[in-house]
Amino acid sequence: MEISSSGQTEDHLQAYYATTFQCMSEGVVIFDANLNVLNANPAFLKMFRISDFDKLKACWEEFKNHLEFFDLNGSSIPYDNWPFQKVFNNVSPVAEKYKVVRRDIGYVSYVSCNGYSNFDKHNELHFGVLCLQDITKDVNLEKELNDKLEESRQFEQVLTDSQNRLKGERELLQTLINSIPVMITIYDPGVKEIQLNKAVEDITGWTLPDTEKASIMSLAYPDPDYRQEVAEYMKSLEPGFKDIIMRTKDGRDIETSWANIMIPDGRQVGIGIDVSERIAAEKEIIAAKEKAENAANVQAAFLQNVSHEVRTPMNSILGFTGLLQKSIKSIPEKDYLDAIKYNGNQLLRLIDDIVDLSRMDNNELMLEKKAVFLSKVIYDSKQQFEGLKLSMNKQQLEFRENIPEGKTGIGLNADVDRIQQVITNLVSNAVKYTEEGYIELGYEVLRDKKQVMFYLKDTGQGIPENDQHKVFKRFEQFNGDKTRHYGGTGLGLAICKNLVKLWGGEIWFESEPSKGTTFYFTHPYDEQEQVVMSDDSEEEDVKSDAPDLAGKTILVAEDDFYSYMMMHSILMETKAEVLHAEDGEAAVDLFSENHTDFVFLDIRLPKLDGYEVLKIIRQTKRSIPVIALTAHAMSSDKEKSRKAGFDYHATKPVSMDDLYKLLNRFLREDREKEKSN
Repeated sequence: MEISSSGQTEDHLQAYYATTFQCMSEGVVIFDANLNVLNANPAFLKMFRISDFDKLKACWEEFKNHLEFFDLNGSSIPYDNWPFQKVFNNVSPVAEKYKVVRRDIGYVSYVSCNGYSNFDKHNELHFGVLCLQDITKDVNLEKELNDKLEESRQFEQVLTDSQNRLKGERELLQTLINSIPVMITIYDPGVKEIQLNKAVEDITGWTLPDTEKASIMSLAYPDPDYRQEVAEYMKSLEPGFKDIIMRTKDGRDIETSWANIMIPDGRQVGIGIDVSERIAAEKEIIAAKEKAENAANVQAAFLQNVSHEVRTPMNSILGFTGLLQKSIKSIPEKDYLDAIKYNGNQLLRLIDDIVDLSRMDNNELMLEKKAVFLSKVIYDSKQQFEGLKLSMNKQQLEFRENIPEGKTGIGLNADVDRIQQVITNLVSNAVKYTEEGYIELGYEVLRDKKQVMFYLKDTGQGIPENDQHKVFKRFEQFNGDKTRHYGGTGLGLAICKNLVKLWGGEIWFESEPSKGTTFYFTHPYDEQEQVVMSDDSEEEDVKSDAPDLAGKTILVAEDDFYSYMMMHSILMETKAEVLHAEDGEAAVDLFSENHTDFVFLDIRLPKLDGYEVLKIIRQTKRSIPVIALTAHAMSSDKEKSRKAGFDYHATKPVSMDDLYKLLNRFLREDREKEKSN
């Protein structure tokens, strides 16, 4: 293009500049020395939602009053530091970033500002230029990225916390397992890894590092043929215990006895005890009695020993846990104590289940029949439900009871403990597999069949049809996630079936997946033997608070120091004087030298056992309560205590509430005797 004169050149340049000004993507505003707007391009008008330049020029002051500037952290910027003012003061901004809010329309944008100040020869502002680039998308993208990074950090923290919590739970369980004087092995065939508790090392000498060099099977059973025999027994998962000879690290052969359980995740758990001393003693007894004892009696003695050896330390573990629960209310310490108590009770239940199954197999389990009031059975089951609901965190579940109209006084001649054992197993499973809804317990009298039919209904997940044939089989469980979370061995329903069969009843169920399950079982019922409950025939509840025994003396004969420590801590709440005897002879001496009001006797005392001490006490003709405090839990042991003359047989572990109830019961009986006299 040819330019003919300087005037035309200037006109053309102005046209070029005007076109460039109008087409720029950055917003540009030009103002004079009085901060009055001289010009603004379309990009500036669009950036601040202004329809045309004339409107901006007419309302420039009002427009500025609606603006507010912030830094990118959200802090408000004073007016003197606004980019307009900086250009006016010849402090031109360079790539400064702001959050701009137009309050009148609620519009928010983010801009990057550059400014220019033009001064004349008198150093007076001629005009100022402010250039703004819209960086809203960039800022929002950066915020979104930061939010994602924060979410990732929080997820990593949750994952770390979960891993730490899982590690803590494993350490707690390992500590609990290591405190039990029974050998426990856990073998994972998937990774060919074995875990040993401390009792294995204490009894055999073999340690975990030893098993990394050679398998525990080759170490403990060096003879290949015998090793094969032991391996076949372990794979068979045969119920009950089997005596096995183990080679120790120092080369000795010791007698042990083992039971094996396969848990749902595929790992195999072995429970064993050193029975060398017992075996030796049994051999002497068999020789003295011309081998009159049979294998069943040997196994019964062994099972009693297992129960005793587990219950004695558990008496201390659960007793001290109960004492700590009374004083510690903070979280997570309270949760730790709840975990110890729950897992300790689970271990006791496992031992009891194994003992019950073995006695059933040997036809040694006997029923102890007495009057059973069905309304009391329902009441006790409700209390157990409330406890299970708390321990499994199922507070949303409702318990319903259905007692036939006019049948509240119905009674049976039955073994109340075994009926309650069946119901407890059913209630426990129902709570475990029910997330919402209710659990209903009730009964019906079937006169034509001379039976009472109990039922337990839940609104849980139900049992899949292809699994229903396995319900009453041993070691069978369903829903592995629930089992791993709440525990269980798969023995409960097998025991229920055996118990119901023992008293001449039947047990069955109906189930529909996703809707729930109803279990039924029957018990013989003869109206001629019916027990009619009168208004005053039910024993009123005994308080579980610590009784006031100030001025009274309690003698505790206990050779296990920690069991005595637990008893002493509980009894100190009664304000009584507590005397301690470590053996039978000391117990007789302390009884003779002191006016004793209550006596707690362990059966397995050194020098004189509990039965011998009781005999001497009874010879004094003093009528005081003498309580057998023992880890022997079988019904035959309770009957032996009763016949020997004990006033009560307390099975370890004894809880604080049970101990206080027992003392309150004897105090109430004494008051009633005084009234009658």
